[in-house]
Amino acid sequence: SIYCVSPAEAATLDVDGLIIQVTNDLIHLSNKLEVVYRAKPFVSAVVPNRGWTSGGAEVTLSGKDFVVGSTWCKFGDTPAVEANVFSTTELMCTVPAQNVGAVSVEVSTNGVDFSDSGVRFWYELSPTVSGLEPLVGPMSGGTVVRILGEGFTSSVSLFCRFGDGESVLAIRVHDNLIECVAPAAPFPTQVTVSLSINERKWLVLPFQFNYEPLLSLAWVTPSSGSVSGGTQVVVRGGGFSNANGAFHCLFGTIA
Repeated sequence: SIYCVSPAEAATLDVDGLIIQVTNDLIHLSNKLEVVYRAKPFVSAVVPNRGWTSGGAEVTLSGKDFVVGSTWCKFGDTPAVEANVFSTTELMCTVPAQNVGAVSVEVSTNGVDFSDSGVRFWYELSPTVSGLEPLVGPMSGGTVVRILGEGFTSSVSLFCRFGDGESVLAIRVHDNLIECVAPAAPFPTQVTVSLSINERKWLVLPFQFNYEPLLSLAWVTPSSGSVSGGTQVVVRGGGFSNANGAFHCLFGTIA
């Protein structure tokens, strides 16, 4: 193998491709091969622009002069990854694993010459989850669910997802606690809970959340008792499953 450097002047010629040949005496020439000159690609935006150090998120790049079937993305100093090009102005790449910090995202149409657009992607530490509480809530939603763990350092948006439903905003209380409100469910079910900082790559937690039927009361007997209290009453209704754990009866505002 030998290495040649293409001359910049050739890029100004009005041709689709140029012929390359090799010689060792400028007289006897090799057979001909064609090389193609292309405009240097440019990246104007990457969405989302942050992800976890574990990688795996699919990001969309906007720009110009992308080539279908021949474009690569490069995140910092990691090896380039092949892009899925939708058009000359939009493509998608899978983010590789990387250390914490901001890196430049560039593209190439030949795997060698990369853009120098300077668009940044921020890597944040992948969190570790150790707990979820409570594990049960009504199918009407509204339960404040606490996610316990380490590495909840994101200073921007956080999201939770219950099952395959729509994502909901989460609140970072501190580095070891995130809270999110469970949305309503159409019927009693058990779902996975996932966490994300970009709604592209989801961390599926090793816990499941149980949606229980709504509590309803049909009748209570006896319906009266002594003012001194102590009367044992039986309450009939629906939604009294064992999964809910201990129940409390409220008499007015007194439990």
